[in-house]
Amino acid sequence: MKVFAHGCLINFDRSAREMTPSDLDRLLQGFIGEHSRTWLGTIDLDKSELRLYGDLQSVRIDEGENRCEFVFLPAEGEREERRIVHPADHLAISHEAVFDIEDPRRDRVTVRVVYITVSEPGALEETTYFLADPDACSDILSCVAEFWSLVHEVGRDVDFRVTGCMANDLSFLRKNRCHE
Repeated sequence: MKVFAHGCLINFDRSAREMTPSDLDRLLQGFIGEHSRTWLGTIDLDKSELRLYGDLQSVRIDEGENRCEFVFLPAEGEREERRIVHPADHLAISHEAVFDIEDPRRDRVTVRVVYITVSEPGALEETTYFLADPDACSDILSCVAEFWSLVHEVGRDVDFRVTGCMANDLSFLRKNRCHE
C-alpha cells in the first residue's frame, strides 16, 4: 500500500499526517462535493508559474489500477473534456491550506486549497496540481499562489513509509547512557 505525507496548514497551524491514495481520493471527492465548481491547475514556485487548466469534472485515484486521473473542461478554447493521468504510485505528497482572509467584496471568508504533487520515483522534477473553489473569494488564484508558498514544505520532513517498531526506535538513547 502506497503511503505518503499530507501537510496541512490551517491559519498558520501546521501538521502532517499519513495519507494513502484511497484517503486522498475521499478527501478530493469531499472537496469537489462541497463546491458548485472546482478549478484545476498546476503551480511551480521555482518557475514562478501558475497554470489554470479549467473546471474539474472528476478525479479518481485507484491504487488497484495504479491510476490517478483528473477530468476537466479547459478554461480556454474548445470546451471538450480533457484528461490528465498519472500512475497512483507517483503520488509523492499532498497538502491542504485553509486560511481566514479579508476579502474586499465579502469581508472575512475561509478559503481552502488542496494540492497534489506527483513525481516519478527517484526523479527530481515534480508536478503540483491545485484544486480551488473559484467562488471562495474575489482573487482565488492569488490565494492559491500565496498559500502554496506557505504550505509547500509542510510534511516533507516526515516519512510515513517507516512503520512499526522501527518508526519509533529509541534504542540509541540506551546506548548513550552512562552506566557506571
